[in-house]
Amino acid sequence: MQSALDWDELFFTSAPENFLYLRQYLYSTIPLSPKHCFMKTLRRITLRLRLSFMVIALLTSLVATSCQDDNIDDVKVTKSENIEVRYEVLTASTGWFGEYVIESGEKICHCSAPLLPSGWTYSFNVDEKPFNLHIDATVDGIAGEAGAPDITTNIYVNDKLVASNTSNWAKGVASADFEVK
Repeated sequence: MQSALDWDELFFTSAPENFLYLRQYLYSTIPLSPKHCFMKTLRRITLRLRLSFMVIALLTSLVATSCQDDNIDDVKVTKSENIEVRYEVLTASTGWFGEYVIESGEKICHCSAPLLPSGWTYSFNVDEKPFNLHIDATVDGIAGEAGAPDITTNIYVNDKLVASNTSNWAKGVASADFEVK
């Protein structure tokens, strides 16, 4: 066995015993006290916990923002005002189908031909409050697939945009809700 460490001979030859000697030398010079092992383990656990909390915080913020309607503003309406509501659907698709709530509170379903065109609007006046507005729309044909066009549903109250969503359920599927108080 070698008595002194000859770095040139150790690194410039490929003898297996030289690598074994280097490994033994390095292990013998690193102090591996129980405290050293404990601190190293504690640092690893702390780092993993920090990363876990960051990932959880990121996922929580993504879920919280993606699950909310994009309510633009709350609209305050007094009893004496005339409340005009308008639904609007925009898409690059040839048509769309879906359902919406009309002035009587009944849901109207356009679930078969003829499909409704992009830019479609429906307006009515609300007589009683509270009134829950709802519209959902799906593009024709390839909804939910990667190549599906986006679709946007908008709700206006007294010509003010109060709810808007673009493909919030899946690619080509959107809905919007708003309560007139």
